[in-house]
Amino acid sequence: MTPLQSPSWLRLYYVLSGLSAALIVAHFSYFCWELLTPVDIGGTLFGGSMGAAAMAAGWAGACLGLILLALLRLPGARLAWFAGGIVQLCISLGWRLNYPDDFDGNLLFSPPPKELELAMWLAIGWLGIGWFVYCRKPAPRQRPPLTRRKGLLQMIAAGVLLIYFLGLPLLVLQVRLTADDKPLRQVSLGVGTQDKAQGQAGDQVTEWCQG
Repeated sequence: MTPLQSPSWLRLYYVLSGLSAALIVAHFSYFCWELLTPVDIGGTLFGGSMGAAAMAAGWAGACLGLILLALLRLPGARLAWFAGGIVQLCISLGWRLNYPDDFDGNLLFSPPPKELELAMWLAIGWLGIGWFVYCRKPAPRQRPPLTRRKGLLQMIAAGVLLIYFLGLPLLVLQVRLTADDKPLRQVSLGVGTQDKAQGQAGDQVTEWCQG
């Protein structure tokens, strides 16, 4: 197999890999923050479990993206792996040390302190796996040349990851904007002849009382 020696292809290879790694770390950091930040869920529908489940699914998807980076051995996978573990450890540890106080005793915060401690241990385990895989053996002084076939396959994989993690937030944003427009349409369509008649009758009673 001939090595991938073209400067333009090598530049594209590293750019795609670096962008996909950075985007996955950004997703991971966002979902960690949203999932681990204590908020008052008192009075919310189902105790906020639906929103927490959505955030947990996003966090799991970002974890899968980091694992794919590591399995594909894309450039930046090692840095992304350790960055994800450090981000989760810092967020969970910071909120555990600065957990909000409930002075009145009527607030219900989620996640509880035990879940923050679990997130800390998961982050420590994540970093431990990274150390075992990446740092247990010293890096070779001279890497083997990147073959054309392997480079093309890795570029395709990096492009797919980039499109997925770039298109997912755009899709979620579009769904949210569409959902925000629906209640207005339902209210306008819900005003029927009977509602208009009741409104006119109320106006007439008001004018009669004022007169």
